[in-house]
Amino acid sequence: MKKPLLLLIGTFVSTLSFSQIFSDDFESYVAGSYVGPQSSSWTTWSGTEGGAEDAQVTNNQASSGTNSIYLSSISANGGPQDVVLDFGPLYNSGVFTFQSDFYVNSGKTGYFNFQASQTIGQTWALNVNFDAGDIFIDDGVTSNLVVSTYPQAAWFTLKIEANLTLKVWKAYIDGNLVGTWINGVNSLASTDFFPVQNSQFYVDDVSFDHQPYTLSNLNGMMAMSYLGGELAGQNVTPKLTIVNAGTTAINSFDVNLNYGGNNYSQSVTGINIASTSNYAVTLNSLPLVAGNQVYTATVSNVNGTTDDISSDDTLVGSINPVVPAVGKMVVSEEGTGTWCQWCPRGAVFMDQFNTKYSQFWAGIAVHN
Repeated sequence: MKKPLLLLIGTFVSTLSFSQIFSDDFESYVAGSYVGPQSSSWTTWSGTEGGAEDAQVTNNQASSGTNSIYLSSISANGGPQDVVLDFGPLYNSGVFTFQSDFYVNSGKTGYFNFQASQTIGQTWALNVNFDAGDIFIDDGVTSNLVVSTYPQAAWFTLKIEANLTLKVWKAYIDGNLVGTWINGVNSLASTDFFPVQNSQFYVDDVSFDHQPYTLSNLNGMMAMSYLGGELAGQNVTPKLTIVNAGTTAINSFDVNLNYGGNNYSQSVTGINIASTSNYAVTLNSLPLVAGNQVYTATVSNVNGTTDDISSDDTLVGSINPVVPAVGKMVVSEEGTGTWCQWCPRGAVFMDQFNTKYSQFWAGIAVHN
């Protein structure tokens, strides 16, 4: 029997207007059965359900109840499982929230993505990679938008909150904000659970919801903060990104970064940030401090006044840079030659390392 998509009905009860559009804990499925043939929302990449691409329900692990689905692969190309949750309509505005519980076996990997088109395989909106306790999120345009950790061989909850109107996305692990960023693709049609090589992971308690987003009159949002650098003692140039989350153009504002007990401030004038557009401010250079440091980025004095919504004026993050060995420097050696068609790529990465780790890295190119 096909399980119907749980649609929110506005005439039900006003207090339930924020109910989830879809939720599945796999408890209504029989262990060992495939999910696709039993659900109008679950399918596969090719659309062929009930076979190698599909996922079987298991009672070996569960975040709630007794059931979940399990995905694994030893193939260099990943798969053959390729399980898709169809969101129904195409969402390209408002706030879309996806949440799921994951259990990734120790030392193993996991992967899923968001598709941005109802024609699957056309455009990726987001990639989420789990790798032996580390999580990496990218939008297919910019790598490492989020780099964080998750508990291995234990259930954890990952929530992705995407404000498609403002292009501001956030990721939470077990309720803790681990990243906020400006996403390059801002439409959502489905999510695809695909086991890459060395994947072993369970999925449970999957849900998604969508709510409209109404722009206020004047609102400057602190949308993204990036300190830059990874090593204690490095001189970095932090970048703060402001989004105009109102209908009125923003022509001035102040920003402040509190880090390591110091305030780094800058006033910005003579600009014109249109509604839903963003603007990046690069602060003066500062040194990264050893140890886990909490920092706070704030936008204020928008157009010379207090904006309409204060709750999105501040963004709190933390950074724990690696402490380099005293008196040591990393030396990299590259072999190159005029005959080598691949060597320009090496030169590009040598330049990137020099920019990123200039005080602690030296590159040597051996040319023939």
